[in-house]
Amino acid sequence: MPRSIKGDWITAYLKYTENTEAPRSYHTWTAISCIAGALARKVYFEFGSDKKYPNFYIILVGPSGKVRKGLAMGIGEDIFKQLNLELAAEAVTREALLIRMNKAKKNYLNPDGSQGVHSSITLFSKEFATLTGVKNVKFLADLTDWYDSHEIWTNDTKNKGTDKIEGMFLNILAAVAPDWLPQILPLEAVGGGFTSRCIFIVATDKEKIIALPPPRDAKLRLALIEDLKDIRGITGNFVFDDDATKAYAEWYTTAERKKQEGIYPIEDPRFNSYCERRATHMMKLSMIVCAAHGNDRIITVDMFKQALSYLEEAESKMTDVFGGVGLNELAQKTNMLLQHLRKHKRVSRQDVLTKFYRDISWSDLLDIEQTMSAMGVVRIENLVWKGVQGTVYTYVG
Repeated sequence: MPRSIKGDWITAYLKYTENTEAPRSYHTWTAISCIAGALARKVYFEFGSDKKYPNFYIILVGPSGKVRKGLAMGIGEDIFKQLNLELAAEAVTREALLIRMNKAKKNYLNPDGSQGVHSSITLFSKEFATLTGVKNVKFLADLTDWYDSHEIWTNDTKNKGTDKIEGMFLNILAAVAPDWLPQILPLEAVGGGFTSRCIFIVATDKEKIIALPPPRDAKLRLALIEDLKDIRGITGNFVFDDDATKAYAEWYTTAERKKQEGIYPIEDPRFNSYCERRATHMMKLSMIVCAAHGNDRIITVDMFKQALSYLEEAESKMTDVFGGVGLNELAQKTNMLLQHLRKHKRVSRQDVLTKFYRDISWSDLLDIEQTMSAMGVVRIENLVWKGVQGTVYTYVG
């Protein structure tokens, strides 16, 4: 049966959400999460003797109340709920999540007629802190482990025997304000196992200003729901066609050679582990884009390039994620000021003290000035600015 939407599901979803204030990148990756949840652990990409499944840990990052993270997630969640698939509560304990995953166990048929089993859960969390808690190392370690979608996962409990989950699959779409990340993530988690498995979608401003948003297209909503139900029925192995195989090999080889030279696609060294996992992210994303186009499970070179464009756009802003996370006590304050300077390009010391006096003391500011100057990202001069003689900061990048 042909799909209702001409073209691909993600493009249609972006059309459906275009008259909202939320950034386009938020809508793009919400759509990706919805498709990942619909596919569940019924599809895979063979990578040697390993299999990659389409689940993602997608974290929308942006200032609280400003960039409409909850709006973007809410639109996707509304559509996803119409599929009657397993959803986890926004605030859920480790034990409760395991129980829900165990109850989600279902059988399905592969294209060759063989039967498979999966226990797939999608989780929408508008406040990441309510999911993970504060520096909950144990739960973050579990999430890191569960990302790999184990064939059989077991856990010995003290009072209830052994938990056993067949075909584990956890797909997460969450949101967080950047100033919460230092409280949520312990330093050992930053740049390590958990964050290397996350795609952080960073935005600092609304896509557009809409005082009175128009009603969304009800007909298009129904078409998106029907086609997502069709996507839900896909099972089996995804493969690259010959041209996509060549394009992937060239992309992978080039990226590996650059890494050997110390050149990473994301400059922040805390993303080095993430960069080592880029190939996995690309395989997952290629499956998503292919499913958005149709049911044949053959990834073309155009689909691969579309997936790569989504990933590279997200990566271009990821350096802003961990700006306030570090051993330096002034890391968060320095990052706060750098973000302000990046946006306004030139400001006076007086303006900075007026705006940030609640957060940055005079002695802190002097230390931060030395750091920014030594980094070479800010030029500090004594000159006349807006009719006043004084210290002026100019952001030079």
